Amino acid sequence: DKKDRLASRLYEKKIDEVLSDEEEQLRRCAYCHKHFTDEQRDWESCLKAPVLVDFHGNAIAEHVANKGWSVSAWVAQCRKGKAHSARELFWRIWSLTHFLNCSECGQPFPLAELDHCSYHPQPAAFEGGDSCGVYPCCGQPAVRFE
Repeated sequence: DKKDRLASRLYEKKIDEVLSDEEEQLRRCAYCHKHFTDEQRDWESCLKAPVLVDFHGNAIAEHVANKGWSVSAWVAQCRKGKAHSARELFWRIWSLTHFLNCSECGQPFPLAELDHCSYHPQPAAFEGGDSCGVYPCCGQPAVRFE
């Protein structure tokens, strides 16, 4: 397949197949602009979302789907821009919708963030009564109520 016609078509079909699965439907957070699935929203907190308290007294900050964002428009934009081949786009979408558990902390994470596990060997540093701080090991922002 010298002109990459057959492989590209196969990857295009696989993209449509992955995106048609309701359980793996991609959404984009209105606060942090991160891609997430409904399953991921259940266990991952959003660092930029307002912190709310649930009925059990737990502080939560969930991803909220951006109603103006469309996964099909995003895919069409990626295809149109030619920034990614069909193969690269398929693996990007697949890695956003499939998860592993961290061997250090046991938390699930999308394969797209394979080198970005949220495990930190030291606790976050908070100044005074602030609810936002940073991890000293990497400088990543931290929320006091997770």
